[in-house]
Amino acid sequence: MAILRQMLKSKIHGAVINKKELHYNGSIGIDKILLLKSNMLPGEKVRVLNFNNGQRFETYIIEEKGNSGVIALYGPAARCGETGDKICIIIPTPLNDYQNQFCFSRRFSENIRIEIEQLINGLGITYVLASDDEISELGRKIVFVNEDNKIIR
Repeated sequence: MAILRQMLKSKIHGAVINKKELHYNGSIGIDKILLLKSNMLPGEKVRVLNFNNGQRFETYIIEEKGNSGVIALYGPAARCGETGDKICIIIPTPLNDYQNQFCFSRRFSENIRIEIEQLINGLGITYVLASDDEISELGRKIVFVNEDNKIIR
């Protein structure tokens, strides 16, 4: 019998909560572009780690409008953070040792990060996304965002 290990599949690191609505039938709202680049789907279960208060909770994704920068806590999840709190959103997945050897961390390279920062600072571009050729070809997707929930690497 193969042992399944909980391994990281997707991650949005450093997102900032910018919307809360307690009386709402929902979970966590995430900008569509962030979902696409981090390999997350609407309705998928996520773990949310709050850097400001130390809370960890599980909830489900609601897709927000693309390029909106929205990271929203809805319903009971709204009690787990405040507007301005920095969070990390992760999705673990069970993999056996054989499957795990073919999954590599997928993150933007340092050169791409520098180019993105220069473009954002110089041209005011809302989003700059690296092509798949510029990042590793297989495996997990890890997206880093700034305080405005824009991708930085």
